[in-house]
Amino acid sequence: YAAYYPHVYENRDRTKIPVNYAGQTQIGNANTEHIGAYDFMAASVATPSNGAVGFDMQHLGCLVQLKITIPESKTLSKLTLKCPQYSYFTETGTIDLSADKVLIKSTKDSQTLEIRLSNIATTKNNEQITIYFMTAPVNLSNKSLNATIDFEDGTNYETEVTGKNLEAGKAYALEEVDKRLFTSSTTSVKPIQDEIDKILSYKDKSHFTDLTKSFYDKTKNLDDVCKITTIPTA
Repeated sequence: YAAYYPHVYENRDRTKIPVNYAGQTQIGNANTEHIGAYDFMAASVATPSNGAVGFDMQHLGCLVQLKITIPESKTLSKLTLKCPQYSYFTETGTIDLSADKVLIKSTKDSQTLEIRLSNIATTKNNEQITIYFMTAPVNLSNKSLNATIDFEDGTNYETEVTGKNLEAGKAYALEEVDKRLFTSSTTSVKPIQDEIDKILSYKDKSHFTDLTKSFYDKTKNLDDVCKITTIPTA
């Protein structure tokens, strides 16, 4: 047997499990409820023992926290990150549960990654907002990315993001420096853990446990917290 999450009932081809990062929408400042649907996980072939099957679910993507200082009072509608020269972001892809190591294989790359924003507004000048999103692993080390925040009044705010090497199963904090540059002093998981632990609002918090040990701790009984699809491998 093999398993994956989130559940896609109609899919039964274990070599082409769909992955789609488009459509992420954050409702509320620093809210993380939306990321669960894009936290793609999988476990490759497992053999039953004593009538039971245990899966070691691996997180295939990475979580990014982005803090932005908005110059004036505005209602936000969208964040767009853009690679000016190359298509680095995976928009859609597949995973192969029959592989020895399950990875996301891109089927469509994009220069941009968009996060819709709802119910997020600043009430004073230079107020900071926090945005979370999921993405497939991508090496953006030393890459300069354009970041655009669209506002509901039709205006926007543009700045830059310095990329990092985003690895599977890890979380990263990108911080704004001098109101022009988002960066962090390290690519490790550590900077983001404490804050995620404080503000985490995913509907089933048992899915995000013990963040001091890992990006998400491996949940022992995943079938108790989310619907896992199992597929016979033979």
